[in-house]
Amino acid sequence: MASSMEAWERLMRQARQSYLDKSYHRAMTLNQSALLLAHAAFDWMFYSDPEKAIAAVMVSNFSLIDSLVAQADYLSANSQFENSLGFLKSAGKYPDLSDEQQLAIWHGANQLRKEWTQFSKDYGDAFTQQGKQLMQQFNRALTQFHKYPFGVH
Repeated sequence: MASSMEAWERLMRQARQSYLDKSYHRAMTLNQSALLLAHAAFDWMFYSDPEKAIAAVMVSNFSLIDSLVAQADYLSANSQFENSLGFLKSAGKYPDLSDEQQLAIWHGANQLRKEWTQFSKDYGDAFTQQGKQLMQQFNRALTQFHKYPFGVH
């Protein structure tokens, strides 16, 4: 499976270069491919290297969000934030999570919170009233997850 992560790294480098070249649609396509690879490798990697497994999916999501924002597609970017949170929630439901796996999920949630806070600060005004309601709903869900990522209150 190491070759799939090498392919992921190659796709992420290509996506970054496309983004820098302002070829945002190509960057988005490459990021989506990298995200698929990260998800495909997740199950086995989550047990061998939880930090890398979570980071690969989250970095792919954040890079995809950057491409969407560059195209002023803020609603799709918001949806990608929701997908990121859904991913972390599903990872938190794996049976018998080790401390290392829980910590990796926690790190992912912290980074998601940072990225989300910056996104909402920078682009929140670009949303319609309905979009702002979606942002508020997501913020509540993220806050709840961040406080209790494993359902412990």
